Amino acid sequence: MNRWKDADWAATLALKANPKMTKARFRRAMARKASRRWEAANADLQTIVRNDPTFKEAATELAIVLPIADRAFEQDEDDDDDYNYIVPGHPGWPTPGPQNDPTEPDSDSDTEDCRHKGNGIACYFYNHSKCTRGQDCTFSHAPDDKSVRDELGRNVCIHHILGNCKFSDAVCIYCHDKTYLSASGWWTE
Repeated sequence: MNRWKDADWAATLALKANPKMTKARFRRAMARKASRRWEAANADLQTIVRNDPTFKEAATELAIVLPIADRAFEQDEDDDDDYNYIVPGHPGWPTPGPQNDPTEPDSDSDTEDCRHKGNGIACYFYNHSKCTRGQDCTFSHAPDDKSVRDELGRNVCIHHILGNCKFSDAVCIYCHDKTYLSASGWWTE
């Protein structure tokens, strides 16, 4: 299992350097598929097929992953065996807005790109205070349903707050530092 996490992480680093690197995106999709992260694998495979329709292996894998990813949305979110990332555009994606997001503090970080949605997959580097691409980043800097925004504008992993994140801080795409979370919130109860 750890090798798939490492493969996912390495491919993500390669994509950070060059988001158009199809081979890295495919390898990440396969690592995510092996890790049962169906929606994330689906998002990568759809990106590949959309950008390079001649990549037959990606189209074949997409045909396998897509029905599983669709079924994964019907499963209980708290299932310990399935750690999925919900991507925008799927019917299960929540409607954005402050009235629907009790986990988000009243103020955003002082960065211009804190609401940047990108491709809907959280940006590892933004959440670890290292992203320099701003609005040009392929990945999302905005908070989502798997994170809570801290006072530095980073997205802190909800699973880490609850004490059940399957990934270390070095691997998880969200921040694992609770130091700058708001003094008032569900995590203080």
